[in-house]
Order: sequence, then C-alpha cells, then structure tokens
Amino acid sequence: MDTWTVGWTASGGLSRVVGLYPHQFHPPRMRGMCFSDWYLAIVPILIGAGMLSFWALAIATRRVPEIEAGGIEIWFHIVAETVTGVVLIAGGAAVLNDGDSLFAIVLSSLSLGMLTYTLIVSPGYYVERRNLPLIVVFGGFWIATIPAIIFRLVGS
Repeated sequence: MDTWTVGWTASGGLSRVVGLYPHQFHPPRMRGMCFSDWYLAIVPILIGAGMLSFWALAIATRRVPEIEAGGIEIWFHIVAETVTGVVLIAGGAAVLNDGDSLFAIVLSSLSLGMLTYTLIVSPGYYVERRNLPLIVVFGGFWIATIPAIIFRLVGS
C-alpha cells in the first residue's frame, strides 16, 4: 500500500501527489460507487429514519389526536408509514452493500414507490389543518425524492 509521496519542483511548487486518498479507506464495494449510488443509499436512509423518528416522537408525546379518539384508521396509517420507513432504510443499506445487485435494485425501487405513495397521500392531512411546517417538510421530501427516482430509473 502506497504512502503519501510529495514531489517538489525547483521553484518550490508541488509536482505530484500519489498514495492513499480518502476513498481508498472505504471497503472495496464502496470505492466504486458513483454519486447516484450514494444518493440512492443515503437519501432513503435519512428519509426512512426521519419517518420512524417522527412517528415515535408523535406517539410518545401523545400528539396524535386520532389515537386518543380511539380511531383504527390512524393505526393503519402509522403501520404503513413505519413499514415504508423500514423498507427505505433496508433499500438504502442494500444499495450501500451492492448497488448493482438485483436485490438492491428491486428493494430500492420498491422503497421509492412506497415513499412516492406516502408523499402523495400524507400531506393532505396537514394541508387540511394548515400545518405549514409539515407541509414544507413534505415539499423537502419531494425535492430529495425526485432525483432518487430519476437515478433509480436511469440506473436500472
């Protein structure tokens, strides 16, 4: 394994640098990942973790009035969003592990499809209640999700 080697010119300038670069410290599978693969891994993991955290916090702080009212529908919604969050994290992890495998492509595609459905259906609740901060969060999720969908379609 090379070490850093630096050559200096007669005028005192740097002539070349060879050796270890930061990406060489990554596991072999991750060294060859391009930007789109990183995006397809990191963004779904972050959004999935955000979804799980949101619902854990909302339930723990009793900020879901439909639960207090005894509604069944909200539990189906929470389970669907929890499954979406878990599948997003799993899809991102699969892309990190081996983004070219059929398993990673299918799981990543499935997770983005689930997220797209969630991003179409869920904002209506917050629009009806005029909850601007969460409407903005959904807009941010769309801004992050559209490139991921394009990368998945182009890369598949």
